This record gives sequence, structure tokens and C-alpha cells, in this order.
Amino acid sequence: AIEALEKIKPVLIVAPTGLGKTRAALSPFAQGPIDILEKRLIYSLPLRALARGVMDECKSLGLKPVIHHGDEPESRFFSERVVITTVDQYFTAFAGAPLSWASHLSHAAAGAVLTSYSVFDEVHLLSPQRGLQLLFGILRLRRRWGLLSCVMTATLPPSVIESFGEFCGLERIEASPSDIEQRD
Repeated sequence: AIEALEKIKPVLIVAPTGLGKTRAALSPFAQGPIDILEKRLIYSLPLRALARGVMDECKSLGLKPVIHHGDEPESRFFSERVVITTVDQYFTAFAGAPLSWASHLSHAAAGAVLTSYSVFDEVHLLSPQRGLQLLFGILRLRRRWGLLSCVMTATLPPSVIESFGEFCGLERIEASPSDIEQRD
């Protein structure tokens, strides 16, 4: 995954919990500078409760993240180098209608997500009827515009994983049985 990201290839990382998906997504950015990876990272999660763990991982790599969601709106229009947010904040910023800022500032948040390396973690927790469909649409546009994305999951069904590759152009990186044995 790190090699693909360093080559600016969008990826889908499929691996069980505790195998290092988060570190794989963050490492190329922390090592910087690599074209788009030197600018900004927006790390999106479906649940607020997951943000602190990602923050700790960022800090262990020397990054200085801010958390931005309804309970902790620390970001200034996603202008910081590393922002950890929820998918609802990301989706609305992408659409130019951010939840956390006045509408006359919507262009700033939209511009930030369009110039970021975007990571979408724990996507198996998104609603299949709305969340995954929105993510597919956003990823397809990001691919068309040449923007780097990383999607991570532990438990998506194989048919959805295949759709990410076909519809969104993500290179599938999957943990091998020996990777899992090594972790255990």
C-alpha cells in the first residue's frame, strides 16, 4: 500500500483490525514531500469515537493533526496540514455546503478537500444505501480529477470491494494469510 501511494495511485486497503492499515495510509504523507502528499491530509471516519486513535497514530509519526467534527470543531476550514474528521463533514465540504462553517465560507472547505490526500477509514460502517453510494461518487470524481484517495476496510463484502476497483479505480491491496499469521 505504501509503495502504491508513493506512486500517487489510489488504493483500497483490505485487512483485519490491528494489521496496520492506518499506519500504511499515513506513512507516505508523514515521510513527504511527494507531490500531492506534501500538501494536506484529510482523514475521514464514520464515527467520532474513532478520531482519538487516529490522532495518536498521527502523533507517533510526527504529524500534528486537528480533530474536526460536531463535538470538536478545531479546524479552520480544513486548512491545517492534517485534519481528522467525520465523513458527514467531508461529504458536505466536498459538496460546498459544509456543516461547520457559514455558507459564505463554503468555498474554503470545498477547496481544501479538493486539494487533499483523502483517507476514508472503516468504510464498512457506512450505510450501503447512502454512505457508500456517496463515497463511490466522490471517489469517481476524485479519480477523474487526479486526486489521491485511500479507502480502508476490514469487513466489506467481496462484491463491494470489486465495485471500488471497477467503479472508482482503486488498486486493491489485501492482507495475505501470512500477514495475518505474523500479526497473531
